Amino acid sequence: MKPIRFRASSPSRNLDRISAFAGAFALVALLFCAQAQASSFTYFEGTQHPITVHTLHGSEPGPTVMVQGGIQGDEVAGFITAQLLTAARVTRGTLIVVPRANVPSIHHRVRQVNVDLNRRFDREYDDFFEDRLARVIRHLVAQSDAFIHLHEGSGFYSPTFVNDLRNPRRWGQSIIIDTDVYEETVDLSGLVQGVLARLNPLVRPASYRFELFNTDTFSLNSIFGAEMRKTLTCHALTAHRIPALAIEVSKSISSLDWKVREQLRATVMFLEHFGVHVEPPCIEGMSFDAFAAAPPEVRVNGQRFAPGGVITVEAGAPLRVEVATSGEDARMAPVPGLFAEGRPLVDLTRSPHLPLEPFGSFELRSDGELVGRATARFAGKGPDTAKEPVLFVLWHNNRLKRLAPGQVLHALEGDQLIIEGVRGGRDEIVNIKGIVTRPGRNTGQDANVEIVLDSEMFIPRFLLKSGPDKTRIQVVRETPGARGAEFLIELSPRRVEALRLLDPAGRTVFVAVGDSAPLLAQPGTWTLDAAWSNGEQDKLLVMADGLPLRFGETFVVGPGRHTVLNIRQATTFKPLGEVLLAPASMAARSSQDSRS
Repeated sequence: MKPIRFRASSPSRNLDRISAFAGAFALVALLFCAQAQASSFTYFEGTQHPITVHTLHGSEPGPTVMVQGGIQGDEVAGFITAQLLTAARVTRGTLIVVPRANVPSIHHRVRQVNVDLNRRFDREYDDFFEDRLARVIRHLVAQSDAFIHLHEGSGFYSPTFVNDLRNPRRWGQSIIIDTDVYEETVDLSGLVQGVLARLNPLVRPASYRFELFNTDTFSLNSIFGAEMRKTLTCHALTAHRIPALAIEVSKSISSLDWKVREQLRATVMFLEHFGVHVEPPCIEGMSFDAFAAAPPEVRVNGQRFAPGGVITVEAGAPLRVEVATSGEDARMAPVPGLFAEGRPLVDLTRSPHLPLEPFGSFELRSDGELVGRATARFAGKGPDTAKEPVLFVLWHNNRLKRLAPGQVLHALEGDQLIIEGVRGGRDEIVNIKGIVTRPGRNTGQDANVEIVLDSEMFIPRFLLKSGPDKTRIQVVRETPGARGAEFLIELSPRRVEALRLLDPAGRTVFVAVGDSAPLLAQPGTWTLDAAWSNGEQDKLLVMADGLPLRFGETFVVGPGRHTVLNIRQATTFKPLGEVLLAPASMAARSSQDSRS
């Protein structure tokens, strides 16, 4: 297997834009150029903000380096470059790749949906879905020996003023570091200068070569310091003392293909410097300018979405949305998002929808690029609700529920909620008291947006105590001119009492969560079988020594060391408890030591 041959490339040369079919074929074929022994896991699966992590292990031991793209959805080159790395072959060390750190912002090609995710790392926040993403990203960085962040910035950075497009306040075509040397141990400047000496002679034209950009983050005189101290690279450097940098290509370069190739070349060189040896995928003859042109097939109620077409919607019935992806090509395909007109915050490929009033069209996006719109034609006659009593219509953990005013919805921390509205109403405003779901435009409207119920995200004065460990939340109809109504959500803590494991011999073992004494465990391969809790098992995430573990999967208890099973809420990544397994031989030695 041969590594990619990077040639000096020019964005001015003619690039043959590939057709949608050819683009899809090339991306699938890419996988056969460089097979990677990779595993992947999606955190927050089943929510509107999934984050998929790929881990590639080399045959030789070495350091672990994390590469991330897509933290800001309008920086396209970064998530394509990172996705290409998931098809690489690692021969030494371990590579952690997060191609799309912020899928909702990518769907709309915006820097942020609620807040800038790359400004949520100076402390622990707990306000929006971006803060849950930051919680997982921090966990991944903590497992890494170095961090590379992939970005796109405006103009061209230059240490001196040349013109409005090329000056010290531009970001494009730079390698960004927070300081020259951190605490006399992490020589970021020397690292970057060494790689640039190899990288820049290959970059054509010379005016597009990369510059070292030191934001001088820790200086009180730095114009960038206040903002940069909130970023992920600064967190990696200060919290974990690992080398961290950003590879920033320019938004002012029109060829996405050129930017992806050069960002990939730079990333591979930095990985090599950090000690992770990578054979990138073969991309000869491909063009990334048309990367998003061939999204997976999307069907609504069994009807294939076609731009300019018509999709029949049965009045009064939930939509059925399917995405046709399979196997290897799903890993390399662009991510589709389907949205109903007037409902831009809920991707229908990830959450159910019951239209309470007709809408005009569906909109399909492919990694944020508009594929097209299809007319929604409503057929049949929905139920006549004019004389029916008021009912709130909502989805609780993807189950459709209808609540009368005054009723109570019993829920657990971490449950998911989408309020459709009020049956028979039009332009309804439904306000969940104590939470802001649309920052900067808080009209009181909390319908048609996914909410993960987490009492710590609510303004405390709006939480009504209803027991020692229960709180109630008011949900109020505030539609102008409509009869007032409300229902209550009673929120209880999620608890995990025990895990059911299978030992190496296949015998069932129950272990209490939170027990201070470790379970004496036979070394070998164990299986995570089930959990005993007061809620649904799919709302739990178990981590074995920091690595995610699905129910039914195995983990190894090695001799001479403890194994920690950490239980978290799957929708918030907040801790719920842990279990400690001690190899029986190790426990026996500890017992003998205590007796002596």
